[in-house]
Amino acid sequence: MNPRPGPEAIQPGTPERAARWQELSENIPVGIDVLRSRPDLSSAFLFASRAWLALVDLKLEDLQANPELAFEAVHPDDREDLRQHNVEALSAGTPFLWHGRLLVRGAVSWVRIQSTPTPQADGCLLWEGVMIDISDLKQREQELQHQQQELHRILDNLPIPVGSSRLEGEQRLEYLNRCFSETFGYDLGSVKSVADWIQKAYPHPLRRCFYRQRWECDLLAALRGDGRIPARDYRVTCRDGSRRDVWLSAVVLDDLLVGAFLDITERRRAELALALARRRERRQRRQQQAELERKLQSSLTAAAMVHEIQQPLSTLLIGAQLALASLEQAADPTSAQLRDLLAAQRDQAQQLQQTAEKMRALLRNVQTPHLPVNLSDVLESALLFLRGTLRDAGITVDCRASESPCWVAGDGAQLQIVVANLLPNAQEALQVAATVQPRIAVALRRSADALELVVEDNGPGLPPDLLAGGALTGGQAGGMGVGLYVVNTTMENHGGSLRLGRSPLGGAALTLGFPALPTPSASPASG
Repeated sequence: MNPRPGPEAIQPGTPERAARWQELSENIPVGIDVLRSRPDLSSAFLFASRAWLALVDLKLEDLQANPELAFEAVHPDDREDLRQHNVEALSAGTPFLWHGRLLVRGAVSWVRIQSTPTPQADGCLLWEGVMIDISDLKQREQELQHQQQELHRILDNLPIPVGSSRLEGEQRLEYLNRCFSETFGYDLGSVKSVADWIQKAYPHPLRRCFYRQRWECDLLAALRGDGRIPARDYRVTCRDGSRRDVWLSAVVLDDLLVGAFLDITERRRAELALALARRRERRQRRQQQAELERKLQSSLTAAAMVHEIQQPLSTLLIGAQLALASLEQAADPTSAQLRDLLAAQRDQAQQLQQTAEKMRALLRNVQTPHLPVNLSDVLESALLFLRGTLRDAGITVDCRASESPCWVAGDGAQLQIVVANLLPNAQEALQVAATVQPRIAVALRRSADALELVVEDNGPGLPPDLLAGGALTGGQAGGMGVGLYVVNTTMENHGGSLRLGRSPLGGAALTLGFPALPTPSASPASG
């Protein structure tokens, strides 16, 4: 196709041969040409059919006179490519094949040019070739390419990963959309086939074997059936090592397999979180039910206990009041002494009644008014009341308290009950264990916004179940179950906490934590 005229004219051939070429060309629906090339690569057209000449809009005599006219019919953007192919074929004497564009009278057409050389006795090559108009084919290819690009554009904008592969051979991957690459981290440059994808998506051999077998069974069933693979769950390892839960479904389209991945990772996480939340809710409900039952039992116990206490107290109180009334008229010294004793007995009975009522309100979880209370006064009052008993038991008491007032919001009487429970509990533990040189240390410490009251001893320590977080109910070892329950309930009512631990002295350490109050403008009673 790349004729180069020699220094002397090249004869077109005999009239009989030209007539034979013309006769043959009329019955073939493509353009035919015959070209002779010399060893110096010069060449000339011997023949061109009417169909061939019509494609380039030339006459045979003009083409034979100036072979370069054929190049002028080639699109300017494709001429250099055609020349390069032509020189390579003429130099090597190998078959020539090229397809490109023609530009004739402003109209562009696509052609396919193909010729085969035959060696001649004089050392020349006789090239017999065809030129076929492939414009319709190119147009269909371009339309198909445009449709494919449009399809890829649509698939790339889908919010789910999509991929396709060939069914035959190694099942080469043909397409992976953008969401696939963004979700899993792989593209066509990093995975080439279905087997390559499985290798990367399932690095663990056992998991890979399981999913490969399941996939092959599903694909075989689809090929035997309607070509559809229903959605099934897969856990895929991404390129960054993370894992995604997906539903994978696929369909067979001729020799293609198209798969879609629905990412359900967040859904699975939400389902798991919901299941955990429901489990926690059920556990909380059981705990609340147990707490209600415990409080109900405590309320019943408190009511029964106060009832049992109130009856003899009422009898003592009434008896004291009657005795005082009968002695009001007597004027002898003995009667005066009896009146004083009976008055003291009456006052103590009234105080015991008030304490019993406080205990009942506490155990029934009845919220009492909270006023500013100086915790230092509460501690001093309890120690004053119990110091004699502790001294008689041979127990040394060390007290370290802040000199400045330590204000908390609460019920002074209930707080006194708390301290009055902690110290006897420590005393009982020391006496039961027959501790040598028994000792109790009490400390009241404060920080910026909290107060801590710590009671420690050098006794045997708390039972292991209490230290492990066991419930503070009745029946604990050492008789401290009810006492600790009363303390814990009081702290809950005061927004505080009770912590159990081991003391540096070797025994138990009980720490009461209170939210601290700023110093009030007026000094209220400690309760």
